[in-house]
Amino acid sequence: MIDVNIPKHVTDVEDELGYAEADKANVRADATKELALYLWENYIEVSSATHVFFLGVGDAYKGLTDLLNTNENCADRITYVVNFVAASTAFQGVKGNSNEQLSSWYYQHSLIFLANDHSAWDPEYVRTIRRKKYGKLVQSPFKTLKRMMEEHKSQVFELLLEETQDWRENVKTERKITRDGTTGTRETALRLSERSKRASSAPLKVNGHGS
Repeated sequence: MIDVNIPKHVTDVEDELGYAEADKANVRADATKELALYLWENYIEVSSATHVFFLGVGDAYKGLTDLLNTNENCADRITYVVNFVAASTAFQGVKGNSNEQLSSWYYQHSLIFLANDHSAWDPEYVRTIRRKKYGKLVQSPFKTLKRMMEEHKSQVFELLLEETQDWRENVKTERKITRDGTTGTRETALRLSERSKRASSAPLKVNGHGS
């Protein structure tokens, strides 16, 4: 698990101590995008993880969508993307320039919880946000990120457990092999591993709570 926080202001060695205004939104967005790319190339992409989940809260949402838009091959490794977006954050789509299937993949492998008072729910935009490139949008009954995360926590947990079920069965089987030294169950472990790989790219139907 990689837990990252983007500060509202990054100090410089020559800065004077004292209060500092938050960096502009575009500066923070660029920093988030740069950090997301660095973590992807140096830690996530080169890892042996069978399942990769992205969870973005607030401004991190834009960093993740930017990463997908500029590195379309990310979709080959990512199992699911979950984002919590407040009213102050503009929502954006994922649409690859060379990968025509990226928008469909994003819709099938994402849950985007938008605050109840987000402008996206305005009747003028409802038709627009139904496009797959914006992901599977869910209108939360709450406005603040804290309340939104509390409300949808169990839904996200259920999603993670369902997506990793085959992997967890595989781990149990490998532990059994190690414990009793039998080889008869190794073929079962390999089959479960293959099922896990297929499951990570298969569409998953999720009922949007509160939508």
